[in-house]
Amino acid sequence: MTVDAGELPVSVVVAAFNRADTIARALESAFGQRPRRPAEVIVVDDASTDPTAEIAERAGARVIRHEANRGPSAARNTGIAAARHAWIAPLDADDQWLPDHLARLWGARANHVFVAGGCLWVDAAGAVVRFEGSTEAGPAVLRSPEALLFPENQVPASGVLLRRDALEGAGRYDDRIRLAEDLDLWVRMLERGTGIVLPGPVSIYHLHPEQATADLAALRRAHEAVAERYAERPWASRGLLERVRAVATWDELREDQREGRRGAAVAKLAKLIARPPRAAAVARLLARRHRLRGRTAAMAKRWRDPTSGLP
Repeated sequence: MTVDAGELPVSVVVAAFNRADTIARALESAFGQRPRRPAEVIVVDDASTDPTAEIAERAGARVIRHEANRGPSAARNTGIAAARHAWIAPLDADDQWLPDHLARLWGARANHVFVAGGCLWVDAAGAVVRFEGSTEAGPAVLRSPEALLFPENQVPASGVLLRRDALEGAGRYDDRIRLAEDLDLWVRMLERGTGIVLPGPVSIYHLHPEQATADLAALRRAHEAVAERYAERPWASRGLLERVRAVATWDELREDQREGRRGAAVAKLAKLIARPPRAAAVARLLARRHRLRGRTAAMAKRWRDPTSGLP
């Protein structure tokens, strides 16, 4: 399908359920892409009971309505099925793109199955509290799904541009999964080719109490479940699942410490140091998180600097 000179052949897919408070901001960031906007923006309203759909229509999006709530993965799949273009850009209804999001990803797509950038976590006061993404100085090519399973997933749900043929070949989002469904899809897409992750942020993740990330224990279990699902694949190295579980144990240990459960924390520490591969896995995790803290501090400092290029 042909597109105007001022557009990119990209279909933006927004899954939305009762997001009247945030959908306008998300869509403004999609339509405001520079220097070229996406050729279409699709909002799949997943049976909202608030004015989400009406707000999306007024903003200029093409709206598809589900008669019954089917979950975010099913809503994204509805949007993908209706999309007219060869590249798909998922955007959660409570997230926001930086103005050069599509321009940066589009320029790096080459023959990869997807291209991604980093994400800034911003709290209700507008402060950057976390950078999520690659810690490399330059673009990082992902040649195996293992790079996303350990030590951590570095591809944000709203920070990626997906090649449609690879997305369809991988089977789209698994609508049986309610957490880590994006990671599950990235794994299956990387079985079909390489991905690339760019340094620096391209999107904003606005923190609020209703998000899935509020339940960290559930997220850990979901990430581990994805690793278990693919542990027997030819690309999965020996010991991958043990490394993934070591990361989960470390995060549980830290939670025990914060909650004052000293005995439980000591027991988990003993479990980790009893086997060198587990300890090595935690060491790699801590090295990555140290780098992420450095990136976060730098981004927080630049966030309100008008010369930085960030909002």
